[in-house]
Amino acid sequence: MNRAASIFIIGSLSLSALVTTRAVATDAEDVEAAQAAARESIRANEAFAHVRFLASDALGGRDTPSDGLKIAAQYAAALFESWGLEPVGDDGTYFQKFELAAVAPTASSGLGWSSARGEGRVDLTAETATPFPFTPNGKVTAPVVFCGYGITAEDQGYDDYAGIDVEGKIALILRYTPREKDTEQYFGTPAGRRHAYFQTKYDNAIAHGAAGVLVVTGPLHHDADNFVFSWPSSGGRGRGSDGGAPGMHVAQATLDRMLGTVGLGMSELKSWQAAIDESMKPRSRAIDGLKATVDVTMARSPLPTKNVIGVVRGTDPNLRDEVIVVGGHYDHVGIGGGGADRIHNGADDNASGSSGVLEIAQAFATSPLKPRRTLVFMLFAGEEKGLLGARHYVRNPVFPIEKTVAMINLDMIGRNATDDVEVIGAFQNKDLSALAKRANRTVGMKLTEPQSISGGSDHMPFISGGVPAVFFFSGFHREYHQPGDHAELINREKLEKISRLAFNCAWELAMSDWWPERPQARDGGGRRPRPEGGGAPTPTPTPAKRGPRNPKAKLY
Repeated sequence: MNRAASIFIIGSLSLSALVTTRAVATDAEDVEAAQAAARESIRANEAFAHVRFLASDALGGRDTPSDGLKIAAQYAAALFESWGLEPVGDDGTYFQKFELAAVAPTASSGLGWSSARGEGRVDLTAETATPFPFTPNGKVTAPVVFCGYGITAEDQGYDDYAGIDVEGKIALILRYTPREKDTEQYFGTPAGRRHAYFQTKYDNAIAHGAAGVLVVTGPLHHDADNFVFSWPSSGGRGRGSDGGAPGMHVAQATLDRMLGTVGLGMSELKSWQAAIDESMKPRSRAIDGLKATVDVTMARSPLPTKNVIGVVRGTDPNLRDEVIVVGGHYDHVGIGGGGADRIHNGADDNASGSSGVLEIAQAFATSPLKPRRTLVFMLFAGEEKGLLGARHYVRNPVFPIEKTVAMINLDMIGRNATDDVEVIGAFQNKDLSALAKRANRTVGMKLTEPQSISGGSDHMPFISGGVPAVFFFSGFHREYHQPGDHAELINREKLEKISRLAFNCAWELAMSDWWPERPQARDGGGRRPRPEGGGAPTPTPTPAKRGPRNPKAKLY
């Protein structure tokens, strides 16, 4: 996007002019009034305008990397510049560059099958079958075993591998979980949803001795049009390495051809899935006479992409070196699947969270009252490829991780009931839980604190690096990772409310001097600070005398 286009976009959104006057707060009332004015500048119509642009067909689903993602990055950078955020990226820009791997299947790659009645083979494409981002190179020919949803949940008395021998065989597994939308049963809860991840299913199959893994979207699932992984990029661990068990996501049409060689088809798969969902008991079985050949050989080459980063500097001489990160991913999954509408627009996931980050950045940057601590606003690339942008930042931080007070993550904040929001990470951290509750006093949402920390968003690399993090999330829906995730389905009032809630959290952290309890660093994030003393956070966001920090660590 050129500069003229950027200026046009900014003007079309009627954005506030940069406020350069700096006021000095003399008492708590001044701070409270400044906070209220900044919070109320976050408005549904402006937030939705960001969503509508980022989720437009012109951006092609914002795959990492893609021309659409580049346009989104330029859009955010132009806004940061217009509001006066400081560029702290590479070479004085708003961009922090990193590389992922461009991958493509070689001519030898493919999925084949055979039986006494026939055989077949397909090359690996976005329409037939695509390897998992984490699969190693490998080739295996073995009998096929249907392993239900590929779940082992011993605490729930459920195991798809009970009574079935998958050692040395190829496991055929249904995507997602039984009764996936029934939130009253275990697999519909945040804790149960972890069994829906491709990585979880693959790892469990390998643990049971599978020599290869095929996952198919079940006929009864909400996305039976069957989106599969798209090329050309991935940052997943293992792809392109040799050895191990190859695995892939198979299109329904491909599987129907495969099953047809033994007199079966998608109708039988549908009945097997229905039986599991009805009884909540496994229905695993060998598929007699069917063998498959899973052959994954990937070529890799480096491919550049970038995070977007802008800063509002703190003004307190004793606190300005301490930072709060407010972030969310701006990528989505691009183009794939069948049907006329193949663009996965990603309005909720995560144009909504990106919009929240932009609105909060504008609110802080244009407020006459500047923060005491420094605020870092980030839009991460590559979240859909494995949290790549967030991982890169934590391992290559612009500001020291040990000086990072907290991270606030916004991901999917624009759907479902207007007043409900999940505050992930709060259950594990009493300080963040209390912070969210205080922040909610002027917003009035119904807060839920899941007992499980989801590993599927950008807060997790920060937690692993020893940074307290909280993740605002409005819940899954039928359009998740589907072409139907369009801007018109966004709940604008909810988008505004969650953005204001996150703003309040950031404001208190930026205007005070307490530190939330820090998790134990586990992965490349640096050491946590060694503060003196102890004590609880002050409940007000007013400037105060610098006090003690909480020295306790908590393992997540």
